Amino acid sequence: MGYGRSKCTYTPCPVFGVQLRLHRQDFERRRGLDAYRSAKRALENISAQMARTDPSVAWAIQKLQDYEEIQRSGSPYKPEPYISTCCKCNQLIDAIKTRRSIRWYENRPVDDETVLRIIESVNWAPSSCNRQPAKVFVTNNPELSRRCLELCSGSSGFSDYVPLFLIFASDPRAYEMPREVMMPYIDVSLGVQNCILVAHSLGISITLLTWAQSSKQQDKQLRRLLLIPDSCQIIVNATGGYPAFGAKVPARKTIEQTIVLIK
Repeated sequence: MGYGRSKCTYTPCPVFGVQLRLHRQDFERRRGLDAYRSAKRALENISAQMARTDPSVAWAIQKLQDYEEIQRSGSPYKPEPYISTCCKCNQLIDAIKTRRSIRWYENRPVDDETVLRIIESVNWAPSSCNRQPAKVFVTNNPELSRRCLELCSGSSGFSDYVPLFLIFASDPRAYEMPREVMMPYIDVSLGVQNCILVAHSLGISITLLTWAQSSKQQDKQLRRLLLIPDSCQIIVNATGGYPAFGAKVPARKTIEQTIVLIK
């Protein structure tokens, strides 16, 4: 993430270069030294409080310590064992294929515990340099959800009762601009997909709403409603709830129309 230009910078991007060299088996002393030095310089600009409390920063510090240890000992880094999943492929594919974007919800609230179960999956998605940049602003107050929804383009066709409104955002200060201008969108979107599938497994549909066509006034109003600081970049909004009914399955492109397999 960025090169430590402010106290708001999280994991320094050069740590990824150190990480790559830790996993190499053709170990040589001093390999990756430039990345190591850059990461050390970046960490100097991170506050002690963030170093203690931010998991991404803690991860970066540990990687640098691992690097220093193998430089001293001359022994190759021992990678962690691979952990397989108990989730079968057909089960995961079923969750992906049966998920729907529903706009009509049962008159049934989504409680706090369920919201937390959904959102805790966001940081388990892969992210560049392990930044984990997602910030999720949520309300499960139906009245407030409806007010937020009305600020979004494409908000027609919803039931009067909207139990959940979510804003998936990122702190762009974690990135080196302008080279990484698209990375907040990629990193957060991967986490959004996690949340959508977890919600589906709990019987809840999450429907995404673009924010790309919002006006400055809409942006200001939405930030005021859900207390979103100016430092956060809104990536995408969503509604959620227990579906009152399903939706037809739209046609999908074939694998032949999608893949380019080179031998």
